[in-house]
Amino acid sequence: MREVLDVARKNKVDVVTISGDLFESEEDAEALRPELRTKLFSGNAFQIIAIPGNHDREAYRKNLDFGSDLRILTRLPIDAVKQEKVNIVGVPFVEKPSEELVASLHEALEKEFVNILLLHCTLDISYALADLGEEEEREYFPIDSCTLSGLGFDYVLAGHFHADFVKKDLGEGGLFVYPGSPTSLSWKDLGRRKVALLDTEKRDVKEIPINSFYYDKLKIPIRPGFETQRLQEIEKWVESHADEPCELEITVTGHGEMSESEFGELLKKGARNAHIEENTYRNVEDVLRHPIYHDFKQLLQKRENLTEKREDIDYRAIEVLSRLKAGRKIM
Repeated sequence: MREVLDVARKNKVDVVTISGDLFESEEDAEALRPELRTKLFSGNAFQIIAIPGNHDREAYRKNLDFGSDLRILTRLPIDAVKQEKVNIVGVPFVEKPSEELVASLHEALEKEFVNILLLHCTLDISYALADLGEEEEREYFPIDSCTLSGLGFDYVLAGHFHADFVKKDLGEGGLFVYPGSPTSLSWKDLGRRKVALLDTEKRDVKEIPINSFYYDKLKIPIRPGFETQRLQEIEKWVESHADEPCELEITVTGHGEMSESEFGELLKKGARNAHIEENTYRNVEDVLRHPIYHDFKQLLQKRENLTEKREDIDYRAIEVLSRLKAGRKIM
């Protein structure tokens, strides 16, 4: 949260929005409230507007003080706040949308205003569940893009997805935005975390990286003759994360001509503090020199219609020949 608010100050924003799950639980809200009230949610040059999510929907039932800058939109079925020709409408978390809620959202639109909807939802279930990250794969407030488009809001700033920054055109001038969780909660939340910076005058949404903890993975396939190049790519990737608060994981597959012991030592050196999750690299020098592979390679090169598949076919041939040699089917 400190990082998010720091980005807000640097960009001189007017409002910070939080679309649910400010807290992991009601217990966390109870424990953290005094510190937030004193150190983070008071004395800012901007307002912080939030809605309850599925994790913290009970945290705001009482008349509690989270800080003078924080306003929680809790009135059902919708709550709203207007600021300088911007109409921010929030839906406090409920399990499912209703006809009453949809009707209320239609009525909440303000002509001549930029209309923004804060929502904690599961968008387009077919692809959304993979992005929930640590969340249970449960369809909290399931809603589809077509329904959201029909509501007529200029922007839907949403919560609940964890994994990736999602920016989806809803049609009719509407845009769905979700920046993912501001810190990685599991290995499903990969890559540097971001916030969305919305300029309502320019109608522009930017992805702003923040300096918070994240996980990241690299999967590298090795091919004969490219061992050194791939090892350099691994070293460069690790180096690019050197000064960032992250945990890295590397998976290496494939085969080549370099000895397995030499490759392993160079991999450990290039990986530095990154965890090598898997290293299935194998030396296949004897296969590459085998006459059967030599003849196969010549035939493969003559097949002009296999340009895009040639590398995959070559890889498969080496795999098959390696197993045949290991089983003494060929010498």
